[in-house]
Amino acid sequence: MAIRRKLAAALAATTLLVSGAPALAADVQPLSFYVNGRELYLPQTPILQENRVLVPMRAYLESLGAEVGWEPPNLVTARMGEHTVSLRIGQYTAQVDGREVPLDVPAQIIADRTYVPLRFLSEGLGAEVGYDGATRTVTVVTAPPGQLEVIDGPLNVRAEPSTTAPILTTVPVGTRLDIVSEQPGAEWTQVALPGGTLGWVANRYTRTVGSEPVVQPLLALLEQRAYLQAGGQCIGAVPLVNNLTYVPLVEAVEALGGSVRRAGDGTAIAAELGGRQLLITPDSATATLNGQAVALSAAPLLVGGRPLIPARDLADHLGVTLSWSDATRTVTLGPAGGTTCIPDIAAQAYILVDVATGAVLSEYNARAPRAIASTTKIMTALLAVEQGHPDAVVTVSANAASQPGTSVYLRAGEQRTLRELLYGLMLVSGNDAAVAIAEHLAGSEEAFARRMNLRAAELGAQNTYFVTASGLDDDVNPYSTAEDLARISLASLRNPLFRSYMYLPQATIPGPWGNRQLTNSNLFVLRYPGATGVKNGWTEKAGYTLVASAWRDGREVMLVLLGGESRSALYAEAYSLMDHGFVLADHSWLLR
Repeated sequence: MAIRRKLAAALAATTLLVSGAPALAADVQPLSFYVNGRELYLPQTPILQENRVLVPMRAYLESLGAEVGWEPPNLVTARMGEHTVSLRIGQYTAQVDGREVPLDVPAQIIADRTYVPLRFLSEGLGAEVGYDGATRTVTVVTAPPGQLEVIDGPLNVRAEPSTTAPILTTVPVGTRLDIVSEQPGAEWTQVALPGGTLGWVANRYTRTVGSEPVVQPLLALLEQRAYLQAGGQCIGAVPLVNNLTYVPLVEAVEALGGSVRRAGDGTAIAAELGGRQLLITPDSATATLNGQAVALSAAPLLVGGRPLIPARDLADHLGVTLSWSDATRTVTLGPAGGTTCIPDIAAQAYILVDVATGAVLSEYNARAPRAIASTTKIMTALLAVEQGHPDAVVTVSANAASQPGTSVYLRAGEQRTLRELLYGLMLVSGNDAAVAIAEHLAGSEEAFARRMNLRAAELGAQNTYFVTASGLDDDVNPYSTAEDLARISLASLRNPLFRSYMYLPQATIPGPWGNRQLTNSNLFVLRYPGATGVKNGWTEKAGYTLVASAWRDGREVMLVLLGGESRSALYAEAYSLMDHGFVLADHSWLLR
């Protein structure tokens, strides 16, 4: 459907959305908003004007995960995915993906706030909007990411939609592939691989990724974080703001057995627990407790449509015990026990992350710089798939062939494809393969290390310094952190070509005197149910190290574990922590 006709239909439907809905009065239930199934709280009351719903611009758009721009004197721009909407305050036309469309109601300034038309803006950004007049509930579902997820793998990506067509690559369960073309009921879907190569996958082994919880507005706030345990559950990471621990009001109170609802005109929020009612308004440090005014230590926050309150205020005013652990940076509301946020480990550091969103689930010493051994090779492999061609022929130098430690046993002058070297790199952790790849792509290992550091910085890994492509550290002192290594590994997992090298139990590549059998040295991949990757390592400085990922019930979790005392201890802790990670993901306030 042409976008003009589509938006015209949307605007017509908007009349139905609010027809018969009166302007908000004191005895009228305020509008409720849900984005991707999660209730959205707004700092200002939505306005009904000329049978249209107008919402506060920045708060609403950020709750969708959109980028919001403002260009004086009156230009508003919103970007989400592939869609861009631009409109000027007071004008009855707008730009949607570069095309001009009419508006029945313009964006406007009301009480010093910029308000925008809800349905037009939402659908212009690819979202779907619904309305239930009986409950005065608006539901918004953001556009799915346009991806397939492999649910039964490994899965071959083929050059044509046929089981006899050449295989372009093979990817493990959990891999997400960008959709190019799909037809309802068809057996095959066309997908795009990194670099623009197009392929086909059989639909019976995949599912279309739906709309997911919007967490982007909250991730920046969680750069400084603690953890919350409430009602015997680990609720997840919570932000530290000005030395105060803020907790999600709705999830914390409900975990303690209470309830939360809108109050008044819809901008006030009432939390009820144990016969007490705390009435708060975001951005106000004054609240009401059982009808009496009380002062809060700081104003509650409203971020991404989620109300957050200082933990101490919630505990004091709702009569809940509060305790704090410096060792684990965990605040506990109510009795201790139940699901632990930060389990005890023998290793030196770890971090657990939800792969789809990047949300941190649990961590210990995650920002402490450490040697990381052969998990360095994750960055080497990422650059190889980003900058090289898998069929490129690499001539192995004497320098590469003479590398100490784990090896593919390459010989000087031997010629191997980049694909074959990547198998040697990721499965048997070949240091010779790492240097051969580095010299092929950058001319020298030193030049390649500069590329590694540049790419790390681009990914936000600010406490990382690479010196070698292999992770060997006998005469040098490279370092990273569990958190930085997680950033690098997340970027790698989002590249289907990288994934094709990280999951195999074994592979065969040619050698001078016959085939080489490469067996994966990563016991996590070989033994953990649902394992999808990625890389293990050891040096005397680093101890035993591991980056691991696994897929279960539609979710993928990643673990970075550094400084293990022994190989057996490392894997035992990895199995336990990964199990714990899936439990934490199910309870996380960010992901529910």
